Amino acid sequence: MNDTFKKKENENNIIRNKKLRWNNEYKKTEKELITIRNKILRLDDNYRNNENNLNIVRNKQFRMIDNYKKNENENNIIRNKKLRSNNEYKKTEKALNIIRNKKLRLDNTYKNHENELNIVRNKKLRMNDDYKQNENELNVIRNEQLRSDNKFQMEENGKNKKRNYSLRSNIQFKEKELEKNITRIANLRLDLTFYKNELSNNKHRLQKLREDSIYRLYLNNNEKSRIKKLRLDELFNYRYMYYNEVKTELKTRKNCILLKSIMEFLNNRSEGPDQNKIDDNFLKSVLNNDSKYICCTCNKHIYVGKIPKMAETENLKFPIIPDYITNLSPIEERMVSPYIPFMQIKALQPYALNSQLSLQDLMNYL
Repeated sequence: MNDTFKKKENENNIIRNKKLRWNNEYKKTEKELITIRNKILRLDDNYRNNENNLNIVRNKQFRMIDNYKKNENENNIIRNKKLRSNNEYKKTEKALNIIRNKKLRLDNTYKNHENELNIVRNKKLRMNDDYKQNENELNVIRNEQLRSDNKFQMEENGKNKKRNYSLRSNIQFKEKELEKNITRIANLRLDLTFYKNELSNNKHRLQKLREDSIYRLYLNNNEKSRIKKLRLDELFNYRYMYYNEVKTELKTRKNCILLKSIMEFLNNRSEGPDQNKIDDNFLKSVLNNDSKYICCTCNKHIYVGKIPKMAETENLKFPIIPDYITNLSPIEERMVSPYIPFMQIKALQPYALNSQLSLQDLMNYL
């Protein structure tokens, strides 16, 4: 009997409240009374915990419905916009979010899931060029502010070193990085101010390094190892020995002009060509055979970084003779050859000084 009475009473109350709530004043007073009553009840921890659990269960059931979920999200967006217009609320919200995220990120599964979602979200956003530019500008400003702190700068440098060390273990990445750096530095050196600053910085850097005794020993050891390798070549060894003999004689005879000129010549020869103008293509165009020696006339051109005029690549290479022509007789070669030379040998007039020598010179000329 009590249950039936209870149900009827609830139904009657619902009907009665609907009628009463058509009046706005009654609705406002009812809301105010409910808020006061809830505040008093929520002072009790047990009541508050029970209420939260019931709300969680109730919201889960409601959010199974798509329309309810959409309406809830729209209402939350409108409500948050209004609340975030207040700066104090905004600050407190940020502080609470930081604390909440710190606690959640202690769990590795949550952390990995969050990173994956952020990667997907950022990829979509970076498809927009305006967003990408704004992000880059903000990152530049943020990094400048952070790098003003020396501790952060030291930590960043350490992380970058570890990252680059792991990446450079890959040979392909290393080669690409070198190519990019070469092109980048070549473009930067087109600016004369940058080039001059680079030279002055290098001079100061080397001066400071050379003050260190350990660095000087390192340079000396490298120079000794380089000379040991070069001494294996007989020609270099001979020149090096001659250079040292001239050097010792100059110490005893300081005013000898001939020895000084020899010394200058040897120093110029030891400097070698301009390495910036020499590459693999240049060497292929200069080197005609497997010989290591170069004549003086060709060396002058190579020293400046030019191809010698008497190089084979300057249309002076003999064509390769096919096998079916090498077996021909001299008459058959003459018959087949596209060019047939005609030569004449004539004696000079009998009143010449020496007709025989003149005839020899003519032969050499021909």
